[in-house]
Amino acid sequence: GLVRADRAYSLLNVMNPPTGDPICVDKAGWYDSDGATYNCEWYAQGHNCQKFGHLFPNFEQTANQACCACKPQNNGDCTDDPLGWHDSDGQMFNCEWYSQADYCAKFGDDYGYQGRTAIQACCACGGGKR
Repeated sequence: GLVRADRAYSLLNVMNPPTGDPICVDKAGWYDSDGATYNCEWYAQGHNCQKFGHLFPNFEQTANQACCACKPQNNGDCTDDPLGWHDSDGQMFNCEWYSQADYCAKFGDDYGYQGRTAIQACCACGGGKR
């Protein structure tokens, strides 16, 4: 019989699971709010992701969100620290929430909890334990 496309894709993954890491592609044309010099290629050099990846959002994303080199899976293993961290405004504002849009840049240095801010606790914001 016929199978919906979304179901077919799921079935293919079950029957033939993908091997290796998923392919990551930088967001096309992205650069930070300081200008075109500071693109994903620039962030991939040295420790630029770790130092600045959570700052300077442009096109509603920081380098940590737009650039493969800055994403935790490609920047060494990283775990949010402490596990289950959330900010002082409540459990809704956890590392997953901070990974969206440019929340790390907008709020990451505020609303500390358990002695840490999102910038320190969340891999998506350049923190965590690597």
